[in-house]
Amino acid sequence: MKYFEKRNFTTTKDKAEDVSAREQEVESEKTDSQFSHKGHRSRLKETIRADGIATSYEHVVLEFLLFYCVPYKDTKPMAYELLNRFGNLYGVLNAPPDLIESIKGVTRDAATFLSAMSGICDRYNEESADRERMSGADGILAYMRKVVTPGVEACYVINVNNDDEIISVEKVLEGTDNALDIPLRLIVKAVLAANARRIIVLHNHPSGKVLPSDEDKANTFRMNGVFDAMKVELIDHIVVYEKYAYSMKNRKVYKHNWRLR
Repeated sequence: MKYFEKRNFTTTKDKAEDVSAREQEVESEKTDSQFSHKGHRSRLKETIRADGIATSYEHVVLEFLLFYCVPYKDTKPMAYELLNRFGNLYGVLNAPPDLIESIKGVTRDAATFLSAMSGICDRYNEESADRERMSGADGILAYMRKVVTPGVEACYVINVNNDDEIISVEKVLEGTDNALDIPLRLIVKAVLAANARRIIVLHNHPSGKVLPSDEDKANTFRMNGVFDAMKVELIDHIVVYEKYAYSMKNRKVYKHNWRLR
């Protein structure tokens, strides 16, 4: 009688079930990892939206930037590895993209994005240094020459900061000839939209005269009352006609060649 050694025979079905079980285990580990970071990106984005990023740690800045190039992954280890490799945020943003991409997990798009940041910052600093600073009515007029269309009556709200630098210019309404009727409601809406605290209102008279009409004076009086209640400083209301401008604040006519562009 022959005796046969007992053996374990594995069928193709058994192998498939083993592979499926291993895959489920891997997916379970991924899910557990993702669960531990659940909501982290959203929380960090909301924190930066509310408080800004200027006082954040360097690794937090990098982690945040990588969010937009490396989806569905924890970018914190990449941020730490980048800082270990290049020393600090300045070193990372000035590193060649090929070296940035050599860091584990950093994609080609992420490397390109990070290496472009220093150039973006340089451009921001240049434009910030060139920001228009007004010096009285003359400064306002010099700037608005670039904005206003000659021959078309329009009203503008100029939002300025405490250093008299122009933050934004909003065209409130536009008309033709003397057809422009400036509703205070639209001016207030523009001020609220810009979250402005100091403003100048300017409108041009393409025909007629530079001296303000009784309606202009009444509008200025109403604006002062409304903006006082809103704790918004109305710096001036300026009326422009051809090469002259009238400052309601200074009650003075300024000669200015408005038609030259």
